[in-house]
Amino acid sequence: MNYEEREKEFREQWFNNHKYILKQNGNIQILEWIEPKRIGRNYRYVLDENQVYINGYFGRATYVSVLNVKLNHFSDMTIHEFADKLILHNFEKIEFNCKQAFDKLKKWINRLNDQRITFDTRLMGKLFDYADMNYSKEEWINSVNTCSVWLNKLDDNWSWLYHIGDDYSDAVYAYFIGLKMANEQLRRSENEEGTEKS
Repeated sequence: MNYEEREKEFREQWFNNHKYILKQNGNIQILEWIEPKRIGRNYRYVLDENQVYINGYFGRATYVSVLNVKLNHFSDMTIHEFADKLILHNFEKIEFNCKQAFDKLKKWINRLNDQRITFDTRLMGKLFDYADMNYSKEEWINSVNTCSVWLNKLDDNWSWLYHIGDDYSDAVYAYFIGLKMANEQLRRSENEEGTEKS
């Protein structure tokens, strides 16, 4: 899945009923991102100067910035910028995405065929089997290593294969999209309040 597909999944399936509660305590903002009457996938973000302490469904995480952080800080941010400054305490930041790996292997085969480079279809099939088995990142690396002798004959620089299935974990997506959606709700309610006062 690409980012847009993952975002849609989180917006529609994980957070479709979530509401924000924002409290100010001096310089600290406390954001509760909760689904009323449910305990499961609720999150708390504590925005304290240049750090955001996150706690929820995936455990604890810390976002560290060089700037003072407010909720609107995340509105134009990409997931890559967010993940770069995120420290997960209970989960890995990167996980293996078998569909993405499978798609990239298909593109590689097409390039090899276009360049008329011959390869052992049986061994290439093994790589596809490994990618299709929903391996963890570590298991995928071990699988690629089992093909290293064959890969060396095919391509001097095949180390990129280690990363073809790299994707952000659900924890990164949940923390990021939760912040973005809470910020959107906050902006809407501020706009509604501004319209009512006019």
